[in-house]
Amino acid sequence: MAVEENRNSSTQDLFELGQGEDEVPWKRVYARATVKDPDNDGQKSKREDGRELTKLKGTSLWMRKPLIELSDLHRFADKVKSQMWGKQFYDAAQQVIGIAASPLEVAGVLLLSRSRRLGGAGFRYVYLNDLTPLSMAAQSIAGQKVCYGDIVIVNPILMKAVIIEIQGEVIHGSGAVLDHDAERMTALQSMGFDVFLVTHDMLNDSKQLDTIVRSVCDRLGIRYKAKTEAMKSAETRLRANVLCNWLEIGN
Repeated sequence: MAVEENRNSSTQDLFELGQGEDEVPWKRVYARATVKDPDNDGQKSKREDGRELTKLKGTSLWMRKPLIELSDLHRFADKVKSQMWGKQFYDAAQQVIGIAASPLEVAGVLLLSRSRRLGGAGFRYVYLNDLTPLSMAAQSIAGQKVCYGDIVIVNPILMKAVIIEIQGEVIHGSGAVLDHDAERMTALQSMGFDVFLVTHDMLNDSKQLDTIVRSVCDRLGIRYKAKTEAMKSAETRLRANVLCNWLEIGN
């Protein structure tokens, strides 16, 4: 039923749903794919103006709008703070800094934003799925007017930002999504943004993650500090928790 309802839909529709709906529906994620002409020896079709033709191609990913807003979560956490386990729930809610699009994004933002004492990289100004309007030139590359950076880290003093793109779709094997990510990255880079494509394996490797953190510090003009042994141990524990199989939690 969902496939049929979403046949002529697009991912953007996900953010245009009415507020009065009783149930938040799942939407299939679509990516732009180049159209090939089967009668042209497999060559890509082109319009009269020379640009390649594209169409929306359904991927194996599904999304839905958040069930609650961030402000609702924090308001509820504050309300139950004095009840049994309320303080633990309140503390956990404070770690939620935005709306993520996947569990891997959650893992990435925790490893980057939590304090160094608790195993994170300690970046302070971190935003999830932050909207970035594209220039006309960038729009011609990405085929859209705005991009949503998975994780955006900012140095407000120097007015610089680095965008971390969490690449989890490799597991799903959709070439359409990979092409779409490449277009978005190129569009953002054309506007002067530093974009890092980060995979699950990179987050799961302490040396690779440290290299990424060092590079982000360099791009943002932040002094890099090596972690102590205690901080490294905390990072190992944090990584084991956030990169575990979420489907097995509570079993």
